[in-house]
Amino acid sequence: MYKLHNCLSCQLTFFTPLIFEDIYETSIATYYNEKHGGKIKITESSDKACRYLKHKIDENKKILDIGASDCVNFITLKKYYQINSDNYYALELDKKALEVGRKAGVNNILPYYFDKTVLSKIKIKFDIIIATEVLEHQVDPKDFIETSFKLLNDNGLLVITVPNKDRFFMKQREMPADVPPHHFLKMNKNFFIRNFRKQLIHIEDFYNRLSNYRLTSERLSKNILKNKKYWYLFIPVIPFIRLIQLIYEIRGDKLLVVFKKS
Repeated sequence: MYKLHNCLSCQLTFFTPLIFEDIYETSIATYYNEKHGGKIKITESSDKACRYLKHKIDENKKILDIGASDCVNFITLKKYYQINSDNYYALELDKKALEVGRKAGVNNILPYYFDKTVLSKIKIKFDIIIATEVLEHQVDPKDFIETSFKLLNDNGLLVITVPNKDRFFMKQREMPADVPPHHFLKMNKNFFIRNFRKQLIHIEDFYNRLSNYRLTSERLSKNILKNKKYWYLFIPVIPFIRLIQLIYEIRGDKLLVVFKKS
């Protein structure tokens, strides 16, 4: 049984007991099964984090991807930039997802749980550390960020994305995974500003845009009627969905947070 807590001082919402379980090998959630499917799909979070690195990355930069999963960030970086695969390191526990990453060209695999113990295992420093949709799975955000900083070169960047605790809406598929043993932490902008102001250089909320009318209708038809061929029945609800999208823009469902080691 887990209990939900809100810290009024630091603005962190968290569950107890803070017990990490190895959920990746058991494939509890559909999300993890998708990561094992062999086809790497660029996510909104990965795209947002990697696009931020424009003019900040080149093939000589050493990159650590924490919680790399199927190495979607590697694929996204290659889409936008010239990067050297020998300088990209994937840290991940999910062996099945990592096999997908290997097939995509990732050579440097670090099969470690990310906490202070990695400092004795990883002997190199990085220019950029990326962690998309990872921090909410941890039990100690301060330790995670401080450990990341110890692995960065001076002026190195830590780029993360997390679900926004203050988002207006939550997707139905997110509900089972937004609680332990998947997610232990819930964060908003105030949490990062209040606790990491000195290192924080950028923070913004963003949201996952729905597709065009046809694709959105097909998705609704498939989810509700189990067959996307009835998509035309959902055309009348699209204006309402567009209104919801405007609300998403007011308070996005995810956060992009960037720190710099000075």
